[in-house]
Amino acid sequence: MPTVVPVRGSDDPKVVRTGGIDRRIAILTLLPLAVLVVLVFTCGVDIPFYDAWDFLPIIDKSLHHTLTFAELADADNGHRILMPRLIRLTLIHFNGWNIFHELLVNIVVEVGLFLVLAWQIRRTFSSFPRGRWIYALPVLSMIVFSLTQWLSWLDGGGIAIFLNVFAVVAGIVLLAQPNVRAWQVGVAAVLGLCAAYSFANGLLFWWIGLGLLAVGPDRKRMRGWAAAWGILSLAVWVGYLQGYRGAASAPGSHTNAAVRLAKYIAYVPTYLGGLPAAIQKPPLAPLGLVAGLCGLVIFVGLGWRLLRNNRVGYRAIAPYLALGSYSIASALLTAVARSSEFGYTQALASRYTTITMLLWISNLVFLRLSMEAATDSTPGLAKPTAQNLRRCYNVVVTVLLLGTLANVYSFYHFHRRLGECRDRLIAGETDYTKLTFMFPYPERFQERLDLLKKDHLSIYRDTQSAK
Repeated sequence: MPTVVPVRGSDDPKVVRTGGIDRRIAILTLLPLAVLVVLVFTCGVDIPFYDAWDFLPIIDKSLHHTLTFAELADADNGHRILMPRLIRLTLIHFNGWNIFHELLVNIVVEVGLFLVLAWQIRRTFSSFPRGRWIYALPVLSMIVFSLTQWLSWLDGGGIAIFLNVFAVVAGIVLLAQPNVRAWQVGVAAVLGLCAAYSFANGLLFWWIGLGLLAVGPDRKRMRGWAAAWGILSLAVWVGYLQGYRGAASAPGSHTNAAVRLAKYIAYVPTYLGGLPAAIQKPPLAPLGLVAGLCGLVIFVGLGWRLLRNNRVGYRAIAPYLALGSYSIASALLTAVARSSEFGYTQALASRYTTITMLLWISNLVFLRLSMEAATDSTPGLAKPTAQNLRRCYNVVVTVLLLGTLANVYSFYHFHRRLGECRDRLIAGETDYTKLTFMFPYPERFQERLDLLKKDHLSIYRDTQSAK
């Protein structure tokens, strides 16, 4: 017989947790993760993919103990990915570059992200008698383990964005708590360094963290910490940009100012709409733009409304304002480097959805908080508003679910294409133009392949023991 436990802080006998409900919630929460694990280990291919081939010179130097710290921390396509490189090199030293071990680390990092967000959501809704926070877990799981992130899930290099987002979220959660203590600021600073040296967008966290310390009801008490954080932020930025080399621009990026501006304006909302519409096909790209505009309207409109609501207020929504702001700031920053060169459809790239999911998580929390606040107000006036908010919430969840389901095909398509390249390579293919899905620069492929063979890595890691 299932136990019945009243929800903490609730006098409503209908608001209960039963063993049956808990089991159903647990199953629905674990289902996205289970589906993801099956797809990753079914569709993953044990061969370097794309940028991983350019990682081979660093791997080779590391294995032969000639790698310098400057080379390890050097910018790659505009990002100093020091922390991901350290993790990957550690694994490679032990496993001869088994890609599946990297994919497992990706999943573990995202499980950590899920736990941090679940903890924060529980705190947010703990003061609402009707705020059944546990029912948010399946939706949170669907977003965090979304299949729209398929390319990052299937590429060991995806650890760069996964680690970046985990560090940013954990740092924001620490700094957004009431009565922030010295250890929280210190840990958040360490996480900020991890975020910045995993993916360049992590530099934005430092200014968002400054905003959390300098704004809000505790700003007088936090004045000293805010000043210290500001000085440290400047130091991190200066150190990061020292000797920095950005990504090279393509010839097509040098267009007139009006065209560049138009591409930039279209790129930003499309980037933000990637999670519900991450299908990078030109005919479908406007869906991402529309979804991004809707996401912005929800975030700004409900965020402003909740700030002015005495039942909710700044302290409850501060973490989500910061999370959504990180997504928006990332869109603005990425558009500077990418919009002119690739056009706005590139904003729907799968890897960006890990960053933009923070905006959609914040939007769903804002919708739930608005529903709770509307229900707690005058019943006769609040009912239509609460119903409309619930409809909006259900629409957003449905669209996000459809977006993740639509990308199941992407896993199998990736497996087929990369698997064909791997089989060709094992069979002795020498026409490297036939392997461009795996590495798009055939003129450099032979050099990279020689390193793979010399160091007995990936598909050649068993040849050393055979000798």
